[in-house]
Parts: sequence; C-alpha cells; structure tokens
Amino acid sequence: MKRHVVVARLIALLAGLGVALSANAGYSCGGLVGYLAINDTGSVITQIVSSPATAQHYICNMNAQSPYQMGVQSCKVAYAALMMAKVSGKSIRLYYSDATPGAGCGTMANGSVQTTTYFVEGPY
Repeated sequence: MKRHVVVARLIALLAGLGVALSANAGYSCGGLVGYLAINDTGSVITQIVSSPATAQHYICNMNAQSPYQMGVQSCKVAYAALMMAKVSGKSIRLYYSDATPGAGCGTMANGSVQTTTYFVEGPY
C-alpha cells in the first residue's frame, strides 16, 4: 500500500475516533515530540519539547486502562497521533486533568506515570 494512502487512512481514523474522554481542569503541554516509545507491557512513553519541556513520562497503556484515565482504544489513537507528529516534525498538545497545585509540564519527574492524560490535540 502506498505511503500517502496509509497516512490518509490514519488521518481519517484519528478524525473519526478522536481521543477526548471528557473536559477536565488541569494543564496542557504542547510542542514537538522529543521522545516516543512503547515498552514490553504496552505502556506509551513520551516527551514533549516545549517551554518548559516535559520529562519522559508514561501517558497510557495499549493493553489495559488501569491506572490510566485514557482507555485502550484512545491510547492507540494517541500513539498514532504522537507518531505522526514525531515523523512529520509537527507540534502536538497533551492535556492532563491533574489539578494538584504546582503540577505542570516542567514539574513532571523523569519516568513518571501521568495517569491523568485525557486528550491529544494535533498534529498541527
């Protein structure tokens, strides 16, 4: 299958499924995808290069929802959106419902599990 057809189908899938779970208070981090990986259990690890940049952190799991807010199907779509942003060099924005005072993009610990990721916007 030609690459442009695969990309077009992926874009249609992202537009059709969406990733939003609910509107929540919290914060968002936007910028380029600096790091993206999946570990042996299906957890998605990413880093958003912004000002301030996030540390590498876990946002969801492709095999099981718990302990994450984002479900399995939404996690798969989120990974596809992150991958598209990474390979195209475009920005993306992740939203977190964590309302803990002081929580934000620059305060995440490296390797932390961010269970409150609920929305992915982009690539744009």
